[in-house]
Amino acid sequence: MLRIIGNNLKQFIVSYRLIFVLFMMSQVVSTLAVMYLYGNISFLQKESIEYNESIRTFTINPVSKFDSSLDKHLTDITKEKKDLIRHITVELDGPVRAFFTYPRTNSVSFGRFFNENDFNLGKKQIIIGDNLVEGSKKVGDIFALDDQHYEIIGIYFFGSYHEIPYKSIENTESITAVSLVLEEAPDQKQVVDWLEYLHSKFPNAIISEPELPDLEDSARNLYEQISYIAIGLIAVLNFSYLYRYILLRRKDQYATLRICGCSNIKGTAIYLIEVLVLSTAQFIFSGIVFHSLASPLFTVINENLKYVLGVGDYLTLYVIYTGVILLIFTPTIAGYSRQMPAALRKDFL
Repeated sequence: MLRIIGNNLKQFIVSYRLIFVLFMMSQVVSTLAVMYLYGNISFLQKESIEYNESIRTFTINPVSKFDSSLDKHLTDITKEKKDLIRHITVELDGPVRAFFTYPRTNSVSFGRFFNENDFNLGKKQIIIGDNLVEGSKKVGDIFALDDQHYEIIGIYFFGSYHEIPYKSIENTESITAVSLVLEEAPDQKQVVDWLEYLHSKFPNAIISEPELPDLEDSARNLYEQISYIAIGLIAVLNFSYLYRYILLRRKDQYATLRICGCSNIKGTAIYLIEVLVLSTAQFIFSGIVFHSLASPLFTVINENLKYVLGVGDYLTLYVIYTGVILLIFTPTIAGYSRQMPAALRKDFL
């Protein structure tokens, strides 16, 4: 069967060279568009997460500096309010953030996140924001932070902070703020209760309450995401119609296969595998073009497009892309394959 697929594909490329080129170009353009839209959706989602955190976050700022009791107070809070708190972070001088509690979301653009054991031991490890450092840094390099040396284990593209484990901090006086993120956005009464509770722990601190939710902004982000998804589906549908035209041009070739004993199920499999092979090849090519050329250009044109796709994003996008290809192309190819040779080649009648 693989030989049949190979010969079928070779004959298609040789016999319909111009149509093949146009088909592949349409796929590349559509895929680049889908990657661009996926990047936009991911960026909006990231903004949405940050926004959702802002309506669930209390920020504690010391009047002067935190003292050595900070660790005990934060430990007490995590025990007393365990089911209500999502995570606690502290900010240090400079763009550095440390997690006091092990976070649930732990994806990075490159490298890896802290494993829980190293996190709890407070190992000198850091995840850097690549746009916050001068020169080129890579995983495994040593990064100097407040006269301490940290091993780089991960990198965020366009990260807002460098991140380290809380227990790796040797001087708590360098901590400038504490952020406490709740599981759910509190109502007004709960805000008052939380402020009273936090003031009992930090009587001399300035405590900022969560922002009020902006429903209009949330609705706008949702509308934009739905629009991007719709455009992406239209892009895939676009070249599915072109492939239908290609199948009609190759009806003599398929009629010959059917006459030689190829069943309609086998015929469907042959053309589906052909589509998947061509789609995979052009996806890899499109990914290289997008990551190397298009993505850096977008950030120059529009500074808001700061989301750079990582390896995990491309793999996720490929799985989604392949699923959509199968969903859209299978009915088209199956309908074509069910035709009898006589219907495909009237000269056999």
